[in-house]
Amino acid sequence: MNEINIRVERFINKLKITPYEFSKKMGNTRHDTVYNFLNKKETDISSKTLNRIKKNYPKLNYHWLLTGEGEMLNDTTVSKEVDKSLAQE
Repeated sequence: MNEINIRVERFINKLKITPYEFSKKMGNTRHDTVYNFLNKKETDISSKTLNRIKKNYPKLNYHWLLTGEGEMLNDTTVSKEVDKSLAQE
């Protein structure tokens, strides 16, 4: 699994949602897309999927997703209440 896949998995875990829910929010018609790259069936996430992640999860620090640098979330002062609201976005 490449590093971006690992970071996507960490983000999904932080949101406390399933890969299916994550994929559904992005508008994927094939919900197995997320499962495939998380389970090493596809080694890389497509640029289309990365753009959907960026569009549908604005609190996610896209620079962190691509490079692993910085904080996972754009707001480094995120409280537990905000964490909960992320899952509802």
